[in-house]
Amino acid sequence: RFPRFDAGELFEIFPIIAETGLAVAFHNEDPAIVERLTKRLHSEQRNTPESHGASRPPVAELVANVAVFEIARVTGVRCHIVHSSLARGFDHVRRYREDGVRASAETCVQYLTFEEGQVLELGARLKQNPPIRSADERAALWEKLIADEIGFVSSDHVAWPMSRKSDPDMFKNGSGVPGLETLFYALYTGAVRDRGLCPTRVAALLAERPARHFGLYPQKGALVPGADADFIVVEPKDWTFDASGMASNVKWSPYDGMRFCARISKTYLRGKPVYSGGNLVGR
Repeated sequence: RFPRFDAGELFEIFPIIAETGLAVAFHNEDPAIVERLTKRLHSEQRNTPESHGASRPPVAELVANVAVFEIARVTGVRCHIVHSSLARGFDHVRRYREDGVRASAETCVQYLTFEEGQVLELGARLKQNPPIRSADERAALWEKLIADEIGFVSSDHVAWPMSRKSDPDMFKNGSGVPGLETLFYALYTGAVRDRGLCPTRVAALLAERPARHFGLYPQKGALVPGADADFIVVEPKDWTFDASGMASNVKWSPYDGMRFCARISKTYLRGKPVYSGGNLVGR
């Protein structure tokens, strides 16, 4: 679905982007590794849920990281990994930053929430690129987050209809999950309830740091005089997420039935209420 650029093209493009000061956000999987492994799995008629992860091993991510960051080193461009599923991805960022490369990365909340064994249960509902990793890898990502080595956390929201998530052949299903409506809940529950982190850490990971990274701070991502006054009011309460009640155009989610420890009661946009008690109240 997306165009792929080889290293030579990136080497030509990056200096042009560097002149703008903008960041290049890149999908960090090496296509040659993925394509070769996918072809092998097809030839062996392996198309079960776990085959998707086998076609996109950790090395595919790590090779892509190094290739892009090395080109960034010589071109001076800002480079950002949009969804690292691996703790080592953040080791790469730290080491390249120490060398003067303007490197950064985020992870997605699904990599902090799920592990690859659950893919066998949920199938294509957890099909994601890069794929969901092992329980050990999830734990390592949390260690990076607790150590403040993760820039910020995103959803990588993709709202596929169930018709694109129901094929017995895992490779024929769409990749990605709907995540906008569960991003805050899953991260807050995992960070605050399960690991004792301060709620302000969640606010920084979801609001302040993305705003800083994309040049929107302090107009966005801060509650200071002159800012846009975008904020949520959170009610501490245990509740069960029901995907059938989502506002999204799809009514399924891998988070369906999950217990969360807080709920958004109100949302304000530029100081005006737009959401209250489960209903949109503004335009």
